[in-house]
Amino acid sequence: MKIEELLNRYFEGQTSREEERELRRFFITESVPEHLRMYRPLFACLEQEAKQFREKETLVARKPAISRRIFYMLGGVAAGVLLLIGIAGTHQYLHPTPENYVIIDGKQYTDTNLIHEQALAAFHDMRTTEDEVLDLMFE
Repeated sequence: MKIEELLNRYFEGQTSREEERELRRFFITESVPEHLRMYRPLFACLEQEAKQFREKETLVARKPAISRRIFYMLGGVAAGVLLLIGIAGTHQYLHPTPENYVIIDGKQYTDTNLIHEQALAAFHDMRTTEDEVLDLMFE
């Protein structure tokens, strides 16, 4: 019988991986002859360890792919944030706002002469006395 030959070679350490897989598959089945049933627990245990090893290999194989995906995703987010910071910084230099300005009737004015004229005109239009202004301020 071929299984008995494989068993002899297994115990002598002369079997290949495929032959050892064949032995494990044979001893897991229900149709094991009576005179070979004493080897069944050994190969069942080996099969269980092989199954656990295969599961660990698949977990280890998946882990770098997941961490690589997270690494690329975080790198993309960081690149996007840097891009936004860069755009905001260049926008500030491309469209500088003047240091001094006045908003009159919803429009922004930076010409100091025009602002001075507008302020004088507004003061001339006021028809209140100094006493009225003080009363309004300290009431």
